[in-house]
Amino acid sequence: MTRETVSFNPLSSSEQEQFNTALSDWPEMARFGKGGHCLPSSFNDVADFIRNDMIVYPDDVWIVTPPKCGTTWMQEIVWHIHTDVDLEKAQLNQFYRIPFLELGIIKPKHTMCEKPDFDETEKNEENVLKFMSHSLDFVLSLKRPRIIKTHLPIELLPKKLLETGKVVYVGRHPKDACVSWFHHTSLQGFKLDFHYLAKMFKNGITMHSPIMPHMLEAWNLKENPNLYFTTYECMKKDLQKVVTEVASFMGKTLTDEQMNRLLDTVDIKSMRKNKFVNKETEIPGKGDRQFIRKGVVGDWKNHFSPESSAEWDQWIANEFQGTGIQAAFDNE
Repeated sequence: MTRETVSFNPLSSSEQEQFNTALSDWPEMARFGKGGHCLPSSFNDVADFIRNDMIVYPDDVWIVTPPKCGTTWMQEIVWHIHTDVDLEKAQLNQFYRIPFLELGIIKPKHTMCEKPDFDETEKNEENVLKFMSHSLDFVLSLKRPRIIKTHLPIELLPKKLLETGKVVYVGRHPKDACVSWFHHTSLQGFKLDFHYLAKMFKNGITMHSPIMPHMLEAWNLKENPNLYFTTYECMKKDLQKVVTEVASFMGKTLTDEQMNRLLDTVDIKSMRKNKFVNKETEIPGKGDRQFIRKGVVGDWKNHFSPESSAEWDQWIANEFQGTGIQAAFDNE
């Protein structure tokens, strides 16, 4: 198969300045692929390997989403389906169970830790930051079957991914994804007001943005039998239906007892109390703010002004025109 060169273009000086205004100690950023996805320039060191050389296995399940679109929620659902809802097997930090492929590449260098021995180092809360710092190597060391999380778009993932493995894709309405990203980044130390951050998000100057080409690429591939497409809104509307569909996609059938146990375990209140899911070690809470926040649809109404909401509505309509994707975000 012909090798593909992943396009790479540094942010403009004004764009990089905006990014540095948000968080000055992060690295130089660049845009990758046709969608112009915003990632650290250092991603260029591994982009070719991931796209052309990373092996995909037939029993792989990849959870692919833009940030803040229900990723953690779907990870727990997929994990519990995979283990036949054996709750004992979930008593381990979610990263160890379903590692975040590119996390070590997008972390600021000053947060990096020494590389652990993946076989010998105990997988506990104390050591999780070490594993996260070397996430790609950790993924490559996993025994099969693997479940892998990523926020990379499909165009930056292995070429044979949809020919060989399975992809569970979750999107979200851009306004709610933006609001959730704002709260997430403020928890991590970004010092911006919402409207400044929203402008950056819309213009694709935040990590893993822009969201539109990310979701539209997956939407256009939704008929591929190896891709299951859903949205945060669909999960909120009828979670049992989504769980049933994901289980079928993974070749599994849950009993009524397993389904009830799974639904109780992945309830927002249960996950907020679960230290292995609420990222208490990786992203400590501040006061009453935690990694797992409201878990609702429509919180954008509490953040967007009427003027900015109308501007975003027009932008979304233009981006989605003729695709049919907008109906996937209907929670009524």
